[in-house]
Amino acid sequence: MIDNTNANPKQRKPILDMAKANGYEDIQIWLMDVSLDVCLQRNQGRDRVVSDEIVRNMYKTVFGPGRPQRSEGKIVLVRPGANVGEFNFITQ
Repeated sequence: MIDNTNANPKQRKPILDMAKANGYEDIQIWLMDVSLDVCLQRNQGRDRVVSDEIVRNMYKTVFGPGRPQRSEGKIVLVRPGANVGEFNFITQ
């Protein structure tokens, strides 16, 4: 598992290439599908808070030109559920 934003294809490519070179076939890219407001709120609760501008730029990249494509692997949208700690997983 790689745990990083990897907001654009250029950042993801070396990781995906390494996975494929090592025989991994079920490559999944999990995309936390939450609003920008939620991202900004959660950032304020982190130990290492980054500026709102950084969060906004990353959000625009991930949900714009950097959005994962099916050609990179299986896209799994992760959405918050109705209760705290509950999530819905939607495979695209």
